[in-house]
Amino acid sequence: MSVSDGWYMFDTDFNRLIEALKSNGVWSGLQVQAKATPAQAVDIGAGEAYVNGKFIKITSTQNLNLSAADATNPRKNIVTLDENGTLAEVTGTPQAAAPSGQTGPNTYEPKPPDIPANKIILAEIWRAANDNTVENADITDRRVIIKPIFETQFLNFFGGFLTPFDAEAVGGDTGYSVSKGSWLVRVQAAGTANYIAWIRWRSSGYTALYSIFDLNPQFEFYIKLTNATTLADVYIFMGDVATSPTGTAKKFGVHIANGALRIMSADGSTWSETADLMTLSGAQFYVIRVKLFSGSKVEVWVDRVSKGTKATNLPSGSIASGQEILTYYIKTGEAAVKTIDVSAAKLIHD
Repeated sequence: MSVSDGWYMFDTDFNRLIEALKSNGVWSGLQVQAKATPAQAVDIGAGEAYVNGKFIKITSTQNLNLSAADATNPRKNIVTLDENGTLAEVTGTPQAAAPSGQTGPNTYEPKPPDIPANKIILAEIWRAANDNTVENADITDRRVIIKPIFETQFLNFFGGFLTPFDAEAVGGDTGYSVSKGSWLVRVQAAGTANYIAWIRWRSSGYTALYSIFDLNPQFEFYIKLTNATTLADVYIFMGDVATSPTGTAKKFGVHIANGALRIMSADGSTWSETADLMTLSGAQFYVIRVKLFSGSKVEVWVDRVSKGTKATNLPSGSIASGQEILTYYIKTGEAAVKTIDVSAAKLIHD
């Protein structure tokens, strides 16, 4: 959105910017517009956002019916999106317009309502007295577009020590393949039992990663198991690899064993994992979020729904210099090619 001279600023304007600093805001789309024939309703376009740290995707234009205008005075309402993907109108308090004769953001009265907790604002709507049709001129865009921390944005998040996507470390047993695009990477292990393939983002040549495990780190990614739902082990994790994903070097993430999702972690002396939390198919992409609540638990969400927690063998402190920050890893369990398609990851911490 843009701001024009003569607009008045309120706490809602500053609070939405504070939320953006926490990576809560609109990723793309979600523009609020009047109906083709103005009515007491608006359309919200398809788009994506992060709300309260959760990824929200709306795949088609949504209708939002609005409350009736006040009979005597104008008011300002806002359109919000919550962490469950629900769109809503929040109504303000009707007041005579001040300065007199002005409308919308050019007024300091009426004041817009506060943004409710765990919601982001998409638009502000001027509701003139006794007027139950909304036109585009009544709608002020209040979206804050946040840039996803993918590729080069991802690389700069912890201070710029990661190299670009196409220069990261890859490897595996004979015949492995890692195909890297601008957003998606395909990791494929060759058709021999117990063969591996991987891609890693490293902190090579830099100092230890300043107590990252004590800062509530989390990461989120899309994954499609493709043909890795049987006799295959997939590991996506943050932390040191050392000898293997199941080694005791400090880490946390997920292990997908024959399609079954588990939480895994290691504290530097012991590696462990949960029982199966759910079964993933190879026919679709899932969005998986993994968060370490430092000193408390690891929690995993699939498509915005919490699937479980793990409270044992949690890492703390730093990732050592030269060790892995993020790893995508696959291992075959039979003499057949195994493939996963995974997006770049969004990493954040306190």
